[in-house]
Amino acid sequence: MPERQGAAAEAAELHHRELALFLDVHHNRSPGVFWPDHEHPAYRPAARAAELDLLANRLGHLTGYTVHTVHGAGEGREVRYEAVDSHVMVHQTAGAGEWYVAGSANAVPVITLRCRLRAGEILYVPPRCTWRAELSPTSQYLLSYLGPAASPGTVAETPEIS
Repeated sequence: MPERQGAAAEAAELHHRELALFLDVHHNRSPGVFWPDHEHPAYRPAARAAELDLLANRLGHLTGYTVHTVHGAGEGREVRYEAVDSHVMVHQTAGAGEWYVAGSANAVPVITLRCRLRAGEILYVPPRCTWRAELSPTSQYLLSYLGPAASPGTVAETPEIS
């Protein structure tokens, strides 16, 4: 069992490296979709609270933000989210969904990204964008809200992870 936990921890660290690079490209610029090569244990549909805390703490360390995670389930319906001041990472943990991210042009909403997320894929939603999803009956997802901390609007340089 310890060998299995070591492999999960290593995969989580590799995932964080990939995510840091992805955020460096998209942060405050545009929505984007991320297909990680390595899975974090928190992204399983039945993730334990300790795994979610680990994810939130590590994301906070990488970005300098306070991170809050929330589970969601589709049950074959549409969900809508209002614009918030936080950066949002949507991780599809099971099933699939059509996700729409909208900004605004002259106060008229326009779709800026439309994508289909399948289990294991991640969507980045910049602050002040509205978004919605049309979800499959088996859809489950994890939302990570990255809120301003000491220096809002910046992402730490891609850190060296030992």
